[in-house]
Amino acid sequence: MQAIAFYLLLPFLYFFSIIPIKFLYVISRGFIYPVLYKLIGYRKKVVENNLKNSFPEKNREERELIASDFYKYLADMFVETIKSFTISEKLLLEKIKLENTKILIPFF
Repeated sequence: MQAIAFYLLLPFLYFFSIIPIKFLYVISRGFIYPVLYKLIGYRKKVVENNLKNSFPEKNREERELIASDFYKYLADMFVETIKSFTISEKLLLEKIKLENTKILIPFF
């Protein structure tokens, strides 16, 4: 069943992945973020609980700001994951900077 859903969604994911990344970020902040945070409140209680446990010294407004920033980051990660289907090598190299790659040699 999951395979069927994946193959039905694949054309839509591919379509969105060919959209320029700057426009995807506009979609991220203008549509996905408000839907996740404001409309459906995706795992909102879990996020609030985790922030309360992690930052007991912060007041409610500060934790809400952190939560809002988290949902913006989550929305950005969502569109970046979709973009990864068709990202060019040039754009990928602009987004990723590798330093001290010699430490990885023993693992390959």
